[in-house]
Amino acid sequence: MFTGSLPAGGWFVAPGKLKDGTKVDLMKEGAPLSWAKPKPMWKSYKTERWRKYLFHLYANNKQILHYARFLCRSWNADHHGEKQLDSLEIVYMSREHRSNGSAQFFKENVLFHFNCREPGKRS
Repeated sequence: MFTGSLPAGGWFVAPGKLKDGTKVDLMKEGAPLSWAKPKPMWKSYKTERWRKYLFHLYANNKQILHYARFLCRSWNADHHGEKQLDSLEIVYMSREHRSNGSAQFFKENVLFHFNCREPGKRS
């Protein structure tokens, strides 16, 4: 209500790059990376609380560094060696409209890039 306009009709993607170069989707627990629009949209979030949390990050990204650290710690606690997370991005795919209003498309908005090797630094 007081945070300004929130995005409508989009979804989050968290591409992660492992030390061996493999790219995974951290929002889908390491599934192969996909930029395709999820159907139905609500399936792209673990729970309604996660959906609300992510949109809060979009509106006020002061906490996004902590979320990125959480993603790195969580992944690397369960994976070892070359399967550990090297870096990640937090991306919002937003619905956009062509200037003539004829069609819509989705635009990749990188909200944050994080290097897991140096967790104190933003990249």
